[in-house]
Amino acid sequence: MAPRVAVDNPTKVRNIVLIGAQAQNLRDNVYFQYVYLPILYAEKVLDHKHNGLISLQEASKDPTFEIISGKVISHLLQKQITNNSNATSNRIIQQQQSKGNSTNNNAEISIDKGLKPLLLKRIESLTTYDPKCVDLEGCPTYVKSHFALGSTLNMIGNVSSTTGILILQGENDTNTPVQQAFMLQQRLTELNHPDHTLITYPGLGHQLSPAFGYFVPGSGMYGLQKAGPIEEYALADLYAWLEAHSGFTHPYRILLVANGSLGTNMTSSSK
Repeated sequence: MAPRVAVDNPTKVRNIVLIGAQAQNLRDNVYFQYVYLPILYAEKVLDHKHNGLISLQEASKDPTFEIISGKVISHLLQKQITNNSNATSNRIIQQQQSKGNSTNNNAEISIDKGLKPLLLKRIESLTTYDPKCVDLEGCPTYVKSHFALGSTLNMIGNVSSTTGILILQGENDTNTPVQQAFMLQQRLTELNHPDHTLITYPGLGHQLSPAFGYFVPGSGMYGLQKAGPIEEYALADLYAWLEAHSGFTHPYRILLVANGSLGTNMTSSSK
């Protein structure tokens, strides 16, 4: 949104700040959140035998997986309980044999053929018309229109060279992964934008607050995010950058520089 406003108002917008910004289209980002990350977790954490199958019972009781997968396994088990003849549920569930008998205690699901389709249906549900929806940002009409928008990666190249751009990004962000920030930085560098800065923060999540929970192997991220507040040192970096771009100085900036508050993982095109 900020780059779009800056492009439409080049003489009015002097600086923009992007925190946990997505470079790609929202649909791509939703796929990462709804499909890629849960599957990665299932493969690295829940697939103990490395055979592409995970235990339904274990998955439904894993708090991190429940959150990042939208409780799709719990919903599937509940559907089984209420309707044991449900063809969809029975088709994607495989029963291991225990002494010649199959029981729900050892039921498994294929990650690729069972779990992935369930996760993809979550994305489909985002754009399925719901006349009872009253949450603007969560309603299908809003999501569909957002999916249709161009990416920030394409838009940011049209931002005026006189507009300063600051990108702040938590390295453990599972909403918009740090690679999104690197893509924006690379695009601005390719275009020789004269004033852009990227600061990344190890251990912080989407809202620049500490990430926590079970670490997802292979992703460089934690499965859960803490909902604020923003860490003080990240706010200090933001303040210092805005102050430097505002045309005036303040004693607080001297303190920031003396304490080395500006992020160590910082790249800047500013001279």
